[in-house]
Amino acid sequence: MKSTITNKFKMASLSMILAQVMLISSCKVDVESPNSLITKQVAFSNDASATSALLGIYSSISGINLNDPTSTVTINTGMMCDELLYNGTASQNIEYATNSVTPSNAFLQGHWAAIYKVIYQCNQLLDALKSADQISSPTKNQLGGEAMFIRALMYYYLINEFGDVPLVISPDYDNSQELARTPVVNVQQQILEDLLGAKASLSELYPTAGRVRVNKYAASAFLAKFYLYLEKFAESETEASAVISSGQYSMETDLANVFLPVSKEAILQIMPSAPGYNTALGNNLIPSSATAVPNYSLASSFLNTLELGDKRKNTWMIDRVVKGKTYTCPYKYKLGRVAAVTEYTMIFRLADLYLVRAEARAQQDKIHDAVDDLNIIRSRARDKSVAGALPEVLTTISKQEALTAIAKERRVELFAEAPNRWIDLKRTGQLNAVMSV
Repeated sequence: MKSTITNKFKMASLSMILAQVMLISSCKVDVESPNSLITKQVAFSNDASATSALLGIYSSISGINLNDPTSTVTINTGMMCDELLYNGTASQNIEYATNSVTPSNAFLQGHWAAIYKVIYQCNQLLDALKSADQISSPTKNQLGGEAMFIRALMYYYLINEFGDVPLVISPDYDNSQELARTPVVNVQQQILEDLLGAKASLSELYPTAGRVRVNKYAASAFLAKFYLYLEKFAESETEASAVISSGQYSMETDLANVFLPVSKEAILQIMPSAPGYNTALGNNLIPSSATAVPNYSLASSFLNTLELGDKRKNTWMIDRVVKGKTYTCPYKYKLGRVAAVTEYTMIFRLADLYLVRAEARAQQDKIHDAVDDLNIIRSRARDKSVAGALPEVLTTISKQEALTAIAKERRVELFAEAPNRWIDLKRTGQLNAVMSV
């Protein structure tokens, strides 16, 4: 990325910090050279080789450190909002934690390059499929749908972190190196087109064992969230309801099972691909030992929102006491550098869809239905052995009270999970107000 910007940005423009970093006439889209990516001749001689190329894209988003898109966006945006505290000394983390990101930041550069690498892989796959006469139609539809979905996900992350970004939908490597930034509204339209195309192309069944590749319901889940982002509330409710009523998914009664490969509420997970590791988030968020200061801990403002008898506190968080100071850390993923793979990175899950539908319904003044969805999440988290724990939200509350309750529940249910908190604050116009505190 070519820029000489070095100034630190004021809190008043917090939601535009990363966009300011990108405020340049053109941005270099740095990825590997085409020779190291997909080629038509090698990849698409048959269904198996084409599928292998697609699986390579999944590998690119399942790394072991902060160079893979999914864990980077979770931790970086968590530090930028009121979710994660950074307790270390690395300058690139401190820049994120203090909202003073500069173009030379290693995480910024690595994340940008990793996302565009995935986008290029998707573009090459989609382009090659157009002339892949040796590939069967069902396989072509499935692979094309998956590639469109993944490309949409990468751009969803990009626009929420950087604002306007170069929109690359061609595999032409040379002509894409210097592109002007595309307005967010145009990128949003491309995301919507990709998701609608993916939904039309994909089957309701998963193409392989587990829920580690995209199916039609994963596309609907993403559409439900994206329509909410676009304030298309009726459409959001429709897509969320399609997933919830499909019969393929159900809420896990035991919170400890939510992030396992056998999770019944998982809609899309990413399978770890690096030998000797589980998830990148586990590898980076779990304290290295009982006596070491954790690199990341949960902000006190977040911990203060937890209610009496919330099982998520004991199941999805872990305390470490170092030199008399207590650090409460995310513990949704409980394994990091462990050879046996027993945890997958969650991308979309049913609990999120209930909260998406609750918000979409509340925005349409369907308060009773919205509260019913909200109470499903609260009921699962309630420790029934504790008197007065997480009482049900009443259906007689106002629209604004319902929206406030849903936002609070999203914060507690989805903490340290993708960029949910950051995006929720941005899309509802609350980022500056919340962070100015």
